[in-house]
Amino acid sequence: MHFGVSEILELDLDKTIQSISEFKTLEHRLELVGKYDNVFYYDNSIGTVPMATIQAIKALKNVDTLIIGGMDRGVDYIEFINYLNNSDINNIICMPQTGHDIAKNLRKEKKYIVETMEEAVNTAKQVTQKEKSCLLSPAAASYGYFKNFEEKGDLYKRLVKNEL
Repeated sequence: MHFGVSEILELDLDKTIQSISEFKTLEHRLELVGKYDNVFYYDNSIGTVPMATIQAIKALKNVDTLIIGGMDRGVDYIEFINYLNNSDINNIICMPQTGHDIAKNLRKEKKYIVETMEEAVNTAKQVTQKEKSCLLSPAAASYGYFKNFEEKGDLYKRLVKNEL
């Protein structure tokens, strides 16, 4: 590994390596929930606008399953739909309401219309390829279905871990 910045700033290399290895992302922001049955599960429930979801997909690079949907705030999803239609994502799980609306315009073979987070996670567990990722990144607000994005992300994480 090359730690040029650490050297330039004359930082202790061992402390730099330790800090990097112990770094934790913010909760609900590209948070690795864990690896279960050889699938990586990520919580990005803070991704409540399409661009945040697109950036999360780009950052992870190996998303096989995407879970989207939430309250309709009148956001234009045309660019997001085009992005998804041209992406390598195999499975798109669509929760109410925006997910259901987006699904109508998806050309993907494997789009799943679900009503609850439980259905979404159960579907993800069945369809996500091994050694790939499942990403919750709703591209919509949680209100009307959850108190906030934290509640949505917490439920997702408990379901992924089979804690319910």
